[in-house]
Amino acid sequence: MTKSYTATARRDGGWWVLIVELDEPDRTLGTQVRRLDQAQPMVTDLLASFFDLPKEEFAIRVVPVLDDDTCTEVRTARSLKSEAERIAKEAGEATRKAAQHLQAQGLTVRDIAGLLGITHQRVSQIIRGS
Repeated sequence: MTKSYTATARRDGGWWVLIVELDEPDRTLGTQVRRLDQAQPMVTDLLASFFDLPKEEFAIRVVPVLDDDTCTEVRTARSLKSEAERIAKEAGEATRKAAQHLQAQGLTVRDIAGLLGITHQRVSQIIRGS
């Protein structure tokens, strides 16, 4: 049976300090890592050693603790990135449809490229379906 734990990660100098609250009141484990991507495996190793259980027994969620302004900036950046990816996908589909319709009307690859603002190589890829 997998046991879930949450580790809070706070910056302290050049380190992320990781704190895991155990099921017992006022009982925590701690460790540190240089990079946040190292946190989950480090906490997994820590718990496996502490409880003398296989690493597979643990599901770890790492929660970085940042100041309010930084949290807002990160949330905004992620939201905008997600929106940009959605728009890029829509733009790709619209470009594909337009290229196919222009080709069906007999336009050359270079004319299609000029109209859509993309390279003729990209038009060729779109028309081939790649």
